[in-house]
Amino acid sequence: MIYRKLFILMIFFWATSVILKAQDNFAVINDLEGFANIHEGNLQSKVRKAISNYQPFDCIDDKEGDHQLYPNMVYIEYDNYIEHVKDHYFYSNPIDNSPRIGYIHKSRICRLNDMRKLKPISISKSQAVYGGIGFKVVIEIGDFESSKHIIKDSKGRIITDKKNYDVATIDEKPIWGTDGTIPYSEIRSIKVIYSDKTVSLPASSLKNNFLPNISPKFTYICIGPQKEIYIWMSNGDGAASYNIIWVMVDQKLKYVFRRLSWYV
Repeated sequence: MIYRKLFILMIFFWATSVILKAQDNFAVINDLEGFANIHEGNLQSKVRKAISNYQPFDCIDDKEGDHQLYPNMVYIEYDNYIEHVKDHYFYSNPIDNSPRIGYIHKSRICRLNDMRKLKPISISKSQAVYGGIGFKVVIEIGDFESSKHIIKDSKGRIITDKKNYDVATIDEKPIWGTDGTIPYSEIRSIKVIYSDKTVSLPASSLKNNFLPNISPKFTYICIGPQKEIYIWMSNGDGAASYNIIWVMVDQKLKYVFRRLSWYV
């Protein structure tokens, strides 16, 4: 009886992990014109929007047919940018807002999972180094120091109790990675080190992305068809799990994309 229960539990956790992994299916556009049209259905249907090269989106190529409604068209979920910070655009989907949907011809899509990836050079508790192909990426994380931040609950009241379960904002921004609790870790820095220069990602693109996972099971450094770089991390815990992707083009940060894992 005990073995039977253990077997059922193993099947459950395996199935759950497969489902979660299937959710992390992101892609970008690879088109000579620099964009692709998002249609309501097939190629003859109405164009809802154009999506630019390098801008990540959710991509579901469903062999079971739930989303595969039109031949050679792939179902996608995407977001409009919510913030323009200096030179880069920040794409993010709030917890209470569903993403936009549409279809793109499969010839225009390049999946992150199919791209070349940097191999890990060294992994420690506080730092991960991925390298190869002429550059390396260094990600540093550390403990969250609550005394250096303004933490508020859902009613806008400042929180001082570390055991509070109603954390809504930190430094006036929504939190990512925890389900209402004060986070215990955060991203300190991300650097892309080229042969001739080092580029540090701006602090604005790192803030409030908590509970980072820097191991190779959750972090991927992908090289796109135009040698652009996608720094993709699956962070957080449980229902607060999320994906964040920083996009480097011509040694500059161009896009930041963030999505709760269970939205797909």
